[in-house]
Amino acid sequence: MSRMTLFRLALCVVSVLAGFSAEAAPLKIAVFDFELVNTSTGDPPNAAEKQRLAMLSDRLREALGADKTFAVVDIAPVRERVAETRLQACGNCDRSFAETVGADLSMVPVIHKMSELILNISIAVRDVKTGRIIAGFNADIRSNTDRSWQKGLDWLLVNRILPKDTAQ
Repeated sequence: MSRMTLFRLALCVVSVLAGFSAEAAPLKIAVFDFELVNTSTGDPPNAAEKQRLAMLSDRLREALGADKTFAVVDIAPVRERVAETRLQACGNCDRSFAETVGADLSMVPVIHKMSELILNISIAVRDVKTGRIIAGFNADIRSNTDRSWQKGLDWLLVNRILPKDTAQ
């Protein structure tokens, strides 16, 4: 079974557990901003990387918002508090942030920079009600450029996250 099929199956299970029917409203998902983990130098993101993080965050929200399975919720009420922490390392704090904004699911996207040449995109999806991670996606990318980051995210969207007919 492919990862996309497993993800869709997990979404169905979450829908049933949450009491949604097939005709019900889409699952509300809190898509948090991409974070950068730099194990290459340990430096914080530079200006170009900050721009890429914002670009990918917007691109991910837009793609999920175009899919009828999801309704992307506004994270503005918690954005300041989220910015003060590292979601991928905070011990499920994304769950409470997502719950605060009324989401059914939490999505935490991360760029792991191992060098200027080797990077990885990882995305974890958590069921807010149970606290369980229901899906995880990742893709290795080469080169620290706008194009490589976009291509990596687009590959994940098309091949892992969204059904073929809604991927952008």
